[in-house]
Amino acid sequence: MSKVLLLGSPEGNIQQAFAKAAIIQTKQAFDVCIVTGDLFNGQNEDQVDALLRGDIKVPITTYMTLGKHALPSTIVEKVQRDHGEICENLFLLGRAGSLTTAEGLKMTFLGGAYDVDAYNATVEGADEYSPYFTHADVEKLCSASKPDCDILITYEWPESVRQFSKQDLARDVKGVPPVAQLATAVRPRYHFVGSQGNLFYEREPYRNIKRADEEADPHVARFISLGNVGNPEKIKWFYGFNIVPNQTPQPEPATTTAYPYTEVNTKKRGLETVTTGSNGFFWSPDESEPKRARREEDGAKREPPESYVCARCSIKGHWIRDCDTLPENYVCKICKQTGHLNKNCPERDESAPKKPRRGYKCKICGSGDHYIGDCPEKGKLSADRGPRINPDSCFFCLSNPRIEKHLIVSIGIETYVALAKGPLMTSKTNAKLEVPAHALIIPIAHQATLVHSPDTIAEMGKYREAIKAMYAEHDCVPVTFEVSRSSGVHAHWQIIPIPKEKADEVGPKFMELAERESYELSERALQEGEENFFRVMLPNDTELVHAINKRFDLQFGRRVIGELLGISERAEWKACVQSEEEEKEDAQGFKKLFASYDFTLQ
Repeated sequence: MSKVLLLGSPEGNIQQAFAKAAIIQTKQAFDVCIVTGDLFNGQNEDQVDALLRGDIKVPITTYMTLGKHALPSTIVEKVQRDHGEICENLFLLGRAGSLTTAEGLKMTFLGGAYDVDAYNATVEGADEYSPYFTHADVEKLCSASKPDCDILITYEWPESVRQFSKQDLARDVKGVPPVAQLATAVRPRYHFVGSQGNLFYEREPYRNIKRADEEADPHVARFISLGNVGNPEKIKWFYGFNIVPNQTPQPEPATTTAYPYTEVNTKKRGLETVTTGSNGFFWSPDESEPKRARREEDGAKREPPESYVCARCSIKGHWIRDCDTLPENYVCKICKQTGHLNKNCPERDESAPKKPRRGYKCKICGSGDHYIGDCPEKGKLSADRGPRINPDSCFFCLSNPRIEKHLIVSIGIETYVALAKGPLMTSKTNAKLEVPAHALIIPIAHQATLVHSPDTIAEMGKYREAIKAMYAEHDCVPVTFEVSRSSGVHAHWQIIPIPKEKADEVGPKFMELAERESYELSERALQEGEENFFRVMLPNDTELVHAINKRFDLQFGRRVIGELLGISERAEWKACVQSEEEEKEDAQGFKKLFASYDFTLQ
């Protein structure tokens, strides 16, 4: 696995860019860093000189490409002399090419801006360090024998990338067709851009196109634009993530959209031609509509293309599923007679459930007598589970357009902190802090549990320690609890301050109420792979755990602390809802108290 750090366009702000990278690196230990946009902007010559002298340290192996600004002459001389090395740990990738890191991570890059005249220039007339890419650059990358990459870095946005996206954008962005063509050909897992400075945009994943000779679907692609380094508006300008090179494609996220670059010619790469149906989804050449609805608007069956030949009878004009030619020695599986296909058997019962193949087991009830779609217990299971909640409707997902952003008080790399909706504490019951300070520590990724997320857990623990230190300054201690269920929606920790003098009463109070509810709460560590549990972290860091194997009161943690502090009437969060103005005031108060402890600001 590789840990990758991305920085937005520094625009000449070299010192701040690498100072921030150094802080992040001491805490996260990334394998590689990539600078998008323009590291140099034709100004700040003193910082360029300091970089070349070694006065500005680059803390991690870092790669950069070209942006819209020409490189300083001193930088060009250095990279020509030292084969791309600018200083220790900093390398210029060039304008167009690919690089595979020691960890096996493949990066494809296309630096420079788009200019029509420069794009159509001859190869002989193209300057290697020109801040404009050419047609030859794009063709070289698209025609590679193995074009697919893990990460694509471009300066320009691709045309039509926002098609099918529901994400809001602060302003309209016009992309360029050559970058869309490149993204189509190399099918990146991540695509980062450096232009349109001071704009953070993380698009929903989209489906890369499957090639004609492939059986499995490729990885989905994620498109991300970062703000400028150190921008005063505090727009996000760094981004860290983990990636496993050469990993087999994973199940696509629920928010994945169709391929957005509809006008790109994909035939040169052997990609399946794509067309859009009325529902906006894409299908392969043999499926311009879903399999069960291949109909033209006039209701007739869609005819196969001229090039299609039935593999059974070797005759054009019909699909193989419509072919009535009998294979040699064919015996009907229904009546065990010859002379007709299974689909034409007179004994065939169209309403009868299909018999599963040998070895098949229904995932709902375990029976081998029916497929999961025909399971008699399917309805009961659906009722038990309730409606599935996806990231675009999850109130803990940053991608949800309805998320209440005013409650968010800090955003890290893996997680973020937000104030609780309907806090247990109030500024009156928590006079020492002057704000409720009841917070949630939440993974950015949409996940029900944390069992397979060590990096996320580590950052959540880091936030907990920072909040704990803030509480301590005001004579308070934290009580942190978690309800983890594999059938849950979005994992999170709740952290609540209580007066320091109450610290020793927390554990006994939890044990008292657990016994009252017949919960088997005990002091122990979580077992490896354990997903269904309630856990409370006491002020002294002791952990009490209850394995959830039956109905559990999700407000149990709040009820215990409410009873301990004499505010049991606030156990249900819906009874504690504040106005938006009150929430905003509390959020600003929390940020002010937390600023000196928030590691994301350091």
